[in-house]
Amino acid sequence: MSRPPVNPGVVTWAGDHLLLALRTADATTDTTLVSYYRTYYSPVGGGQTALVLSDPGWYGQDAQPVRAIYTDNLELTPWVRANLSRRPGHPFRDPSLPIIAARFETSGAVGQTHVTTIYAPGRTIGVTWADFETPFYLESPVGVIGADYDIFSLICPAQTGTVAIDGRQVVGRPYPNDVWARSTGQPRSSALVAIAEVLIERPDLK
Repeated sequence: MSRPPVNPGVVTWAGDHLLLALRTADATTDTTLVSYYRTYYSPVGGGQTALVLSDPGWYGQDAQPVRAIYTDNLELTPWVRANLSRRPGHPFRDPSLPIIAARFETSGAVGQTHVTTIYAPGRTIGVTWADFETPFYLESPVGVIGADYDIFSLICPAQTGTVAIDGRQVVGRPYPNDVWARSTGQPRSSALVAIAEVLIERPDLK
């Protein structure tokens, strides 16, 4: 039987999720992680919130670590933590991370070269995704990714990703991320943009 044309669940979020993790050759841990939610619809409105974790030394011996969440909607980050980063131990949920008001600028286009620049007090972070692969549409009903929600999105992996902090480029490159094997059947690039993503809660299944 085909699915009904209208999902019976409750839409709670719509937006884009942009991910970029970098590693040096043969490393098993990331030098830098960016997890950036661009929200168009949520119970607390729209806006942008980005987790940035980068260790010192990767972009200059005198550099300080960057470990913070940047946002242009201070109500959005707690909601993202509770609803979009549900996995226990997810770095977004770290209560020690400061939440910093910031301004976001975006240029280019997904599928070509996409750039987001985060402007915060005393700090500028530029993130680039480029050399995109062929996109695919991911349908994840209950049980594929989440136990009590559906999530659907257009997945756009990128072969190239870079992060520059205060004008200094972080070392490391994207790598095949095994976390995607369960939902997509194979590892996918750690530089990835999920656009037009929709989260649908399924209380009808509880």
